[in-house]
Amino acid sequence: MSGKADGSVCQVTAMTEEAFVFPTSFAQERLWFLDQLVPNNAFYNLNTSLRLTFAIDHEVLESSLNEIIRRHETLRTTFKSVDGKPMQVVAPTLTLNLPIVDLSELP
Repeated sequence: MSGKADGSVCQVTAMTEEAFVFPTSFAQERLWFLDQLVPNNAFYNLNTSLRLTFAIDHEVLESSLNEIIRRHETLRTTFKSVDGKPMQVVAPTLTLNLPIVDLSELP
């Protein structure tokens, strides 16, 4: 989940279906190891912001992002430690619920 300006968060819901578990690649294992050294770090996170000057159809945006998530396993993949080793866990389905945050009062 990621925080928003007003403290709300994007909710991500994984369905209760059985997940697929795979071994990690060497590159994934290296990133997992770094996360074990410094938990919840942002070493490989990139962020950006955009100022939009037009209205957005919230339902279309949410639906579009969920379709992208449905098509790409990497966006549904998390990592769990199994017997001290990292494993990829791919959720069969995942739903992103976007909150509406009105920032029009900000400069």
